[in-house]
Amino acid sequence: MAVGTATVRRPALTTRWGRALAPYLLIFPEGAWLLIFFLFPLLTLAVTSLMSGDFVSGFQFT
Repeated sequence: MAVGTATVRRPALTTRWGRALAPYLLIFPEGAWLLIFFLFPLLTLAVTSLMSGDFVSGFQFT
């Protein structure tokens, strides 16, 4: 009885790249959301809190 050898086909290069990049592409919208609605307001508040001055003479970053 002859033993047949089965050939194992590897997925196409584009399929492998797609599977490798999928998690990172799914994280991208969350990173944009975090940047827009958390980090940008946090930095704006930090800069505003470090300014000194008044309405007449103006505010300056210290």
